[in-house]
Amino acid sequence: MLTIRKSQLEAFGEVARRSFEDKMLEHLAGFWVFGHGCFEDPLQPWIAQTLGDTATSDPEDRASLLKTRAFAWLEQLLAHQTEGVRS
Repeated sequence: MLTIRKSQLEAFGEVARRSFEDKMLEHLAGFWVFGHGCFEDPLQPWIAQTLGDTATSDPEDRASLLKTRAFAWLEQLLAHQTEGVRS
């Protein structure tokens, strides 16, 4: 018979809580930077792709990747904006 001690159950609960908090922080960061609904935005599919990437399981790595992709997107946006100004 399998017995789970209270300390083991609490440890599992702590892991689940941290995982939930990490996911919530990722989503809140996305909302804060790109606005509500950014995960379904067809003009910015890289946001949902980055957050849904199962190859990157560490929340800090995923947040770093999201930041890198956000800066790349911003650089492209600004490049197009300055081209329009020079024309």
